[in-house]
Amino acid sequence: MHDYSEILHKGQIHSLGEWEKITNIKYATLRERLRHGWSVEDALTKPAKPRRGPRTHGMSDRREYRIWKSIKERCHGPRSNTRRYARYGGRGIAVCKQWRSSFEAFILDVGRAPSLNHSLGRIKNDGDYTAANCRWETPSEQANNRRTSVIIRYRRKSRTIAEWSRHLGVPYSRFRAQLLRHGGPTGRALKKVIDERRVGWK
Repeated sequence: MHDYSEILHKGQIHSLGEWEKITNIKYATLRERLRHGWSVEDALTKPAKPRRGPRTHGMSDRREYRIWKSIKERCHGPRSNTRRYARYGGRGIAVCKQWRSSFEAFILDVGRAPSLNHSLGRIKNDGDYTAANCRWETPSEQANNRRTSVIIRYRRKSRTIAEWSRHLGVPYSRFRAQLLRHGGPTGRALKKVIDERRVGWK
């Protein structure tokens, strides 16, 4: 997945969303041009061709379209309409402006789901729905993302459970069980695990 957060043109660096405002060319059009190998100069300067009559993306019956509507509802819909609002919009998680206003921009960024077994996941669970933070994931990948997102702070170091297990050379499942035995994923529990195993600080 390409990252267009910084695009240099004539000595100016802006995100694709900012270039949209500067050039008056839609975000989805700019992104499609760059993805198809256009030069930055052409992508930002050539005017978009006017449409001849109404045109839609033709994917209203696709699973990706339903997913797009779902993430907008859970983040920006009326609170009474979804129980999941508290877990998303209620926590400050948002859908980026480009996706919120355009399904075409969304599908250009993430593409079609590889299979029916894939769903849209966020790399950082506390992050927004953006091109840089989203990808299609299998159930096992999503579960792994959730389990490794818990942060433990110890001796001014902040790492996920998986990162601590690798740092200390302890298999993940065993390390997690040891933390749970000492009260859960906290700095105090981590210290007890280290003391028990007599693992030297690196």
